[in-house]
Amino acid sequence: MGDFVDGGVFNAKPTYPPMQCCLCGEIVASPTASRMCHTCLTKSVNLSQEISSHCTILQCCTCKRYCHDRWLTCEWESNDLLALCLKKVKGLDRLKLVDARFNFTEPHSKRLKVQTVLEKEIDNNCIVQQPVLINFTIRSAQCNACKQLYTPHTWKALVQIRQKTKDKRHILLLEQIILKHNAHENVQSILSRQNGFDMHFANRTAALKFAEFVSDKIVSQVVHSKKLVTQDVSNNKYDYKYTIHVDMIPICMDDLVNGS
Repeated sequence: MGDFVDGGVFNAKPTYPPMQCCLCGEIVASPTASRMCHTCLTKSVNLSQEISSHCTILQCCTCKRYCHDRWLTCEWESNDLLALCLKKVKGLDRLKLVDARFNFTEPHSKRLKVQTVLEKEIDNNCIVQQPVLINFTIRSAQCNACKQLYTPHTWKALVQIRQKTKDKRHILLLEQIILKHNAHENVQSILSRQNGFDMHFANRTAALKFAEFVSDKIVSQVVHSKKLVTQDVSNNKYDYKYTIHVDMIPICMDDLVNGS
């Protein structure tokens, strides 16, 4: 039951007279609803069950960077790697982290051990502080940058044909023109896209020639861009992929145009 305090205000928090601990029998001067002393209450709580004590971390097998939202370079058992590991632990935000440090492990073991000291307030201002060991397994993966290095790049240039209209006949007309003049002879592959299609070429020259052909047949806006794929700074070699975006006007032959 609650008690009335000064001023007649009712205190909903129950109070208990001194009593013996229900486990060890020690006298508890200010007992709580658990009827246990501080020592027994601490022993009854296992903070390791409130967090994920086994976690997985991704490491690029090529550049050795670690992944958390993005790929980061961290030295083995460094503070940066420790911070990354702790962010992987689910439930840690509900506890107070008092201390955290690495236990020694060999890098080739693909294992990390972080010894933490966690703290939590339970049962009427009773503070519980416990050491918890968190294990991390390093799993090999490959970041996007390294994937580009080791993926065979079969095409060098991309031509994106687009026309923002509801009617597909505009694109069909262009396809007929391309077939009539055999302008697709150097195309490696064609992918259908919304409002148009993509055409891949083995070299930039063929892509430029095709984009020029389209813009000569249909009034278009052409935008050029390029992306660095690989680089060899020591030999001053750079490998790019080129993109040519051809945006055709949104009108076609026999369309009615409002001149007002």
